[in-house]
Amino acid sequence: MIPTPMVNERLICHIWQEQRLAKDNLTTSSGRPLQVVYRGRRCANPGPDFRDALLTLDGCHLLHGDIEVHVRSSDWYRHGHHHDVRYNKVILHVVMWPDEMEPTLRADGEPVAVLALADLIPVEDPLPTIWEEPNPHAARVRSAASLNGEAAGAAEGQRLGRLLEEMGEERMRQRAVVCEAEMTVSAAGQVLYERIMDALGDSQNTSPFRELSRLLPLSTVETLLRQTPPVRRGLVAQALFLGAAGFLPLSSEACPGEASPLFAEMVQEWQTRLQNWVDQPLSRQTWRMAGVRPANFPQRRLVAAAHLFAQHAEQGLMETLLSLLKQPNPRRAQEGLERALLVPNAATSGDALPGGPEAARLGPARARDILINTILPWAFAYGQFAADDALTIKAIALYRIHPKSAPNAITRYMAEEILGLTGSLINSARRQQGLLHIYKQWCRAKACPACPVTRERGSCLL
Repeated sequence: MIPTPMVNERLICHIWQEQRLAKDNLTTSSGRPLQVVYRGRRCANPGPDFRDALLTLDGCHLLHGDIEVHVRSSDWYRHGHHHDVRYNKVILHVVMWPDEMEPTLRADGEPVAVLALADLIPVEDPLPTIWEEPNPHAARVRSAASLNGEAAGAAEGQRLGRLLEEMGEERMRQRAVVCEAEMTVSAAGQVLYERIMDALGDSQNTSPFRELSRLLPLSTVETLLRQTPPVRRGLVAQALFLGAAGFLPLSSEACPGEASPLFAEMVQEWQTRLQNWVDQPLSRQTWRMAGVRPANFPQRRLVAAAHLFAQHAEQGLMETLLSLLKQPNPRRAQEGLERALLVPNAATSGDALPGGPEAARLGPARARDILINTILPWAFAYGQFAADDALTIKAIALYRIHPKSAPNAITRYMAEEILGLTGSLINSARRQQGLLHIYKQWCRAKACPACPVTRERGSCLL
């Protein structure tokens, strides 16, 4: 009998991650035969606990989707997942105890198979032992250490490093191709603006940020800001972005807390002048707030965008970035580009939103991410589009020397669990981008035979 107090979702996720269960003759709570082909990738973001799993049901139906974990099957309804479209790709509900007689239903009405773990944990593998393990990836990383230069020799590590760099550059070229295609129908500056807004939208609000960038084009933003005295540009830019996004007037529900003294002035600016420049503001319901960290709320990101374009209004952000890209010293160019993308605390001290200037700033980590994922691919594309070979060469040169960013869930997953790498080999942003490219092109689709890593190593750890 499993003691109830020691069981929580974190423990069940650990059990599923390590597949510490008797997997012979698995059946769902309704009696359907189940086989786990791939248990999925652990996900820390809002939504299902595991993504991109592969299962077979009834011995013949191959399913590709997500997995949600709960202590009891009734938690699905208690947590409101039956109303949440983010769970519409869930194909298996993993629980410790199936206490709900009603079927697990997604928001789209589709039923989800339930797997109960209570009777599947081996007797010789008690829960306290499972729970006390400090690092679920440690054994896997140790067993795969042959991929690291220490165990297999420097030559193999160098080959894998070069492969990651090639994949990183392929990811950049693919992004540049999209940008160049967009430049055939939109001005290069507008393409850059849309790409930066995409990056600020994060995964939760990319689409509304892109929609806003077309509703409120860069030409309108720069025209209005250049007509505004420099001391007021930050306030006017905030009013313009928040108003066009549908957040003005700002209710307590949209942004809880006390508004700053500048709030009334910003609302007045929008209502008396700026709203005439926008045909139809977005609806507030367009934006996703549930499950988004407060620092990533769209209002915060919009304020950061407002300050970014306001501080470059005189010359224009595109012109500023191009002048920095033409710096002869690559390191100085890189440092200058990162500084140009920063929105420091001092710039946001006049925010009309509550929460303080820290909540709305663009710090060094975000600036580096935007530079590697957005600015350099755009610059490569613009060099190609404008037949400016020097710009294309400089963009790829800066891409190659860019230092690595903080790892995210996918790069950690790829490095540790799939490739068995320690951090020393992932020593640049280009190699991190290579991990992302391999994941999105092959690992997510479980196309292991076609993966260049499989061809390099002769096998895959998946």
